Amino acid sequence: MLPCLSLKSPSAATSTCIPDSPPTIVDLHHHSQAGNSTDGTPVSSTLQSPVVNLGHEYSLYVQSNSFNEIYSGTHHQEITNGEQIESNFDADDEGARQFVLARVLHPNRQCVEDALRHAKPNTVTRLVSNFFDHSESATDLCLLLRRSVFRARAIYSPIHNLLEKLPIELESLTQSHCDNAHEMLVQFNRCDSPFPFPDSHNFQGVRHSFSELRQQLDNRRLRSRSRVHFVRPAAVACALCFVGSAVTIIFSALAITGHALFAVAACPFCAAANFPRNLTKKELAHVEQLNAAARGTYMLDEHLTTIGPLVTRLHDCIESDKHFIRLGLGLGSDKYIISEVLKHLRKNHLKFFDQLKVLEDHICLYFSAVNRARIQLFQEIHVHQTSHS
Repeated sequence: MLPCLSLKSPSAATSTCIPDSPPTIVDLHHHSQAGNSTDGTPVSSTLQSPVVNLGHEYSLYVQSNSFNEIYSGTHHQEITNGEQIESNFDADDEGARQFVLARVLHPNRQCVEDALRHAKPNTVTRLVSNFFDHSESATDLCLLLRRSVFRARAIYSPIHNLLEKLPIELESLTQSHCDNAHEMLVQFNRCDSPFPFPDSHNFQGVRHSFSELRQQLDNRRLRSRSRVHFVRPAAVACALCFVGSAVTIIFSALAITGHALFAVAACPFCAAANFPRNLTKKELAHVEQLNAAARGTYMLDEHLTTIGPLVTRLHDCIESDKHFIRLGLGLGSDKYIISEVLKHLRKNHLKFFDQLKVLEDHICLYFSAVNRARIQLFQEIHVHQTSHS
């Protein structure tokens, strides 16, 4: 288990985990309009999409040191077959999954549990805890998708090597070429699609949990802001009342030349003036935590919205190739049939590898975004606990 984040200063903690500030929204074809902060996170109360040239920012980030560090930290050794993939990361081994999550997530689960253990159990704490849980589930899903990328490369690599060796022209194909290609296609057809169906319960469950959390956070933020707006005028009125009462008491005290009366009478007003201020400070701390959780939820939901169509495209591409191959295999190993199947694969396979790389890059961008969101919320929790210690 990795050590917890340093809590000496927010800037130090951030610089330790995320050296750069990459863009948070990675939909390269969508441009929305709203305000955004310097790190690309939305800052408006409605959490609208930031205005940024996403294609340009994405290209810059992919070439940055931060991206390379995250890519290397989650990148397994080069894989040449499915057996190596299974040995690298077993999705059914809970211990292995938690070990990988602890390496990828900052702060990790242990750090979060230690911090929330000292928090007062209330709605804000529950929502904050839900954010950490949902972000961990989404990260687990992205790790599985990254594993799917490795498996897809392993499945398609023999096809790629075959296409590199075989001649393109039909006339140049020999029966030996066709027999080798037929055997390779049979093996490919036996492999299951490495990518989950996009509408699977796992993927949709994560998306639904974020959508539900966004609604709950927005509702609770409105309540906290209303309390702050209500308490501030009350604090001002209480202070004015205290001043007026104090003046009256002073004159009364002078009249009876008794200083004790002023001290006794002023104490209740001091307590009354201090109560709204403490309540406002508490609600403001809640608002900051809720804002950090809402920003993080928004960002991660947008990343999953981007990743979803990429997974769908790859899933459909594999199913299309397998369907075309099954049709060809059903007609035998005739040279013309094999040639048509190879022509179909040759037309699509380079584009398929490009799409795998795009998905892999977006998953790495998600890893950066989830850590930035978790760190920011973790810092707000620490600031609140420090101020009340």
